[in-house]
Order: sequence, then C-alpha cells, then structure tokens
Amino acid sequence: MPAFIVHARERSILERNPITAAQITTAFQEGPPRGNPSWGAFIGPLPRVTRTAVVGDAFITDAAWLYAIPDDAYQTAHPQNMTNVQNVMRDNLNASLRAISTDWSPVEFIPYDPAMHGDVAWWTNASGASNTRTKDAFPIGAARLDPPENPVGPDSALPHTTTIMDLMPWVAGGVFGVGLLWVAAQWAGASRVSVVVPRESSTPAESRRTGNRYAPYRKSKAAGGV
Repeated sequence: MPAFIVHARERSILERNPITAAQITTAFQEGPPRGNPSWGAFIGPLPRVTRTAVVGDAFITDAAWLYAIPDDAYQTAHPQNMTNVQNVMRDNLNASLRAISTDWSPVEFIPYDPAMHGDVAWWTNASGASNTRTKDAFPIGAARLDPPENPVGPDSALPHTTTIMDLMPWVAGGVFGVGLLWVAAQWAGASRVSVVVPRESSTPAESRRTGNRYAPYRKSKAAGGV
C-alpha cells in the first residue's frame, strides 16, 4: 500500500490566537482529489496537530496526516498515480491552508515509515496520532520547558532531548557544592588565630624586675662607669 505523511508548518514570530485544530482539519480535507477511490484517502479521523513556543524565536504549528493509496489494479496500471495525487494535493492544500493563515510553509510529502511515523492502528485510533496536548493551544509557563511533541509520529520515536528540567539536579548539586565551599571558607576565616610567640626580653634582670629600662644605666654611672 503506497503511503506518505502530508506535513505542513505554520511559523509566526508573534503570539496570537492559534488556528484551531478544526480549521486545520477542514483545510486538509480540501486537499485530496475526489471522484476515484483509487486516488486514496487520509488514514484516521483527524490530523496530528502539535504546537511549540520557542522562546526568543517563534510560535510553530505543525500539522501531519497519513495518506494511503490502495495497492489495486488501478495503481498497477497507472504507476504515476501517487505522483499525480500528490501534485493535486499540493496545490489544493497550499491554497486551503493559506486561506486561514499566510504563514504556512509549502506542503511536503514524507515517505511513510511505520517505525518513525507510527503504525496504521496508531493513526486510526482516536487516542493515538490526533491526541496531542498542544492541538488547541501553545504551551505556556513551565510547560514550555517540556520536550516538544513529535510532529509527524509518536513521541516515543523521538530521541531524548535534554531540557532545563533534566539539568536541574546538576544545577542544584553545583549550587549546593559552591555553598559548602563558601561556608567552609567562612569557617576557616573565623577560626584563624594569630599565635604570638613571646620573645625573651633583652633588658637586664633588674629592669625586668623594676620595669625601668634605664635602671642599669643609672647603676653603672653611680658605680663610676661611663
């Protein structure tokens, strides 16, 4: 069964009321050609809509939907069928999406890989592909620190992204360590005692006893000294 992911992205530097998931769904439904079942259809009830608020950059909305073409006699007889379908969808979707916002990038078609994009059951299940936490609003507050949702498949298919929250234990540990060093330095400074070693007095015994350093001089003079 030939299949691909239909993906489009809206990028705005201004925060505003987001285009609703319902509006995006309606725009996507305008994309496929009509009149022949062999031209295929979207898989599942709704597209996958995810939103990211990149601090200092932009507000991004991604929309993706799995599309499949029957592997039937028509497909066999018309090998260009999928290319023709994509050409029609590209024109229709670019027009319908830009009718609701001029910030949409051109539609792209991504070859379908179940390992990366989720299996058909995940796209079909209402609690699967279309069930995202940001489908109707951009994340706000602390939620902006959460890892972003996968725009074209299950979150489990994304490699782990290091976030500020992941680094918090290390930051806390570093702050605690610096605090301990500061306390230790303060304690060492407060407990430093200057030890003064008394020097032996150079005055004669009499001057030490009388406390008068001129006593030996007077005694020597009295005895006829200099």
